[in-house]
Amino acid sequence: MQLKIVRTPHGVVSAVFTLADGKPAPNYTQAAVNLFGEVHPDDVNLLKEMLTPSDVKVPTQTAELRVRDDTGTYHWQMWKVTFNRLPTGSTLLDGVALDESEQAQAAGDILRDSQLYDMVSKINQMLIRARTKLEIYQGACQIAVDTGRFVMAWIGVIDPLVEMLEPVTYYGKEEGYLKCIPPISVYSNRIGMGPTGQSAREGRINVNNDIADQADHNYDHFRSEALKRGYHSSAAIPLISRGVLKGVLNLYHGEAGFFNDKVQALLTEVKLNLSFGIGAIEDARNFRDVNDTVSDRAMRYKDLIKDMRIGSLMQGPQTEILAWNQAALDLLGVTEDQLMGRTSMSPEWNVVHEDGSDFPGDTHPVSVAAKTSKPVQGIVMGVYHPIRKERVWLLVDAYPKADADGNVIHVLCYFNDITRLRNFQEAIGRKSDKM
Repeated sequence: MQLKIVRTPHGVVSAVFTLADGKPAPNYTQAAVNLFGEVHPDDVNLLKEMLTPSDVKVPTQTAELRVRDDTGTYHWQMWKVTFNRLPTGSTLLDGVALDESEQAQAAGDILRDSQLYDMVSKINQMLIRARTKLEIYQGACQIAVDTGRFVMAWIGVIDPLVEMLEPVTYYGKEEGYLKCIPPISVYSNRIGMGPTGQSAREGRINVNNDIADQADHNYDHFRSEALKRGYHSSAAIPLISRGVLKGVLNLYHGEAGFFNDKVQALLTEVKLNLSFGIGAIEDARNFRDVNDTVSDRAMRYKDLIKDMRIGSLMQGPQTEILAWNQAALDLLGVTEDQLMGRTSMSPEWNVVHEDGSDFPGDTHPVSVAAKTSKPVQGIVMGVYHPIRKERVWLLVDAYPKADADGNVIHVLCYFNDITRLRNFQEAIGRKSDKM
């Protein structure tokens, strides 16, 4: 599909979309449309910047924009336009607009999944370090916003005297929201019918994927205040330990329909892990007790991480592997027997950097964390997967634990697969180069 825009000295006048063979493009305004009116409002400034380059020596501009068809539906397009001066003083912009709705959606899905897996990973790391329930509550809310990209998160716990949920902490764009909403009862009554109250009573995740939907009367007491702050979907996640409700984690996202089945499955994992962490603290179980034997720490850690969907390892001060979960075995393509006894120095790993250069074992994240006693985060490693017979790309974090004298007693390593995201980014880069 070809795009021609006539730009006079007074600005953009009109745009005509045609196919390469000259026929009108289906479903698009065929002639003399107001270009800024067809582009999504959030992309208008980007379009203006593209059509008015600061460097006139750059004859070609590219941008990804959302353009509306005759049905009112917006489609992602990659635009590439070339500036050509006309004798009349006007400028003719010739270019190509490639519909990238599916690719943009795929990119959004991959980015969302990556952020959520990273959120789950960081919450699990936080649980290992937390000493109090309040630390767990505060850490979960902050990670949900900073890593999971939720607009706001808060946790309420039950006041046993009045059976009401009382907020104990929040993080993100709260802006007085918790003071504006009515009290939330755990009973099924007028002030307990919202998603948080329902979640508390029923013990399951309760989702509202379109807060603006007037048909959902359970949100009537919260809707206007939520929309004012950019909350368009929400999830209430009950935290239950030993069969007793401890609180409810509430997450708000700026996109309607965000909480699909895959997202809800990840939130179920968050629910289970947070509930386990709360129960462990209540049982006075300290996963970081330096007086425990290596075997005790490894067994406790293995019990905590066994159901995590991200790869998790506990490694000793010499990087020897002490504990692991099934996700680690799957991501690395090894069996328990093959993993046991390995260290970061083992040649079997066959690891490279992003540029393809060798990644020596003594520079691996766990090795560096063990030597420096400092966390190492966000390292991309290309690891050869012997079962799939291909290289997988992992995003790796390593967190050392030291005793009172500063000696590292173990390193906790977490990693998730970013191969799809990396391959997609490379494909987009190749496509942009050809345009």
